[in-house]
Amino acid sequence: SSDLYGVNDATSLYSFPKLVNLTEHTQRELLSEDEINLGIEAFANDITNDGTIVVGCYNGQPAYLNTTTNKWYTLPLVSGNIGGHVDAVTPDGKYAVGICTMGGFDEVPVMWDLQTNKIVTLTNLPSCDLSGHYQDMTRLLEVSADARYIVGCVSYSYPSDVLYFLYDRT
Repeated sequence: SSDLYGVNDATSLYSFPKLVNLTEHTQRELLSEDEINLGIEAFANDITNDGTIVVGCYNGQPAYLNTTTNKWYTLPLVSGNIGGHVDAVTPDGKYAVGICTMGGFDEVPVMWDLQTNKIVTLTNLPSCDLSGHYQDMTRLLEVSADARYIVGCVSYSYPSDVLYFLYDRT
């Protein structure tokens, strides 16, 4: 049905994200009319347990929306990168994981501390896929509630070679 899409009968779910409350059967646009008129696009991938932080992408940048202030906040990029997105957030909203992009298919896996708005250093992440290639395609997909464990994958666009991993931050 057309009400699943954003305003103006958008044909892309990535252009006009909504926050849907399944209990109350309500929905809320995550971009304002002014942002839409400016051509800003966004998408949402995950939400905290209390519903106050939605993570995703805003205007090509990794970002989160504070639903209380209804404002998007972009996150820092890894040096040399031009964009990215956030895939998951801890239920308490303290940490998030996703990618920064250099353009094309090259991706850099990133964890952000949302309390300090800084990148968390992760060492020894897998970067070699099942066929032994280094494709610069390591992404972080999920993070545990305590932010200790991260699920990720290497070479996501090569199905026969993709390597899924569980990373323990300790």
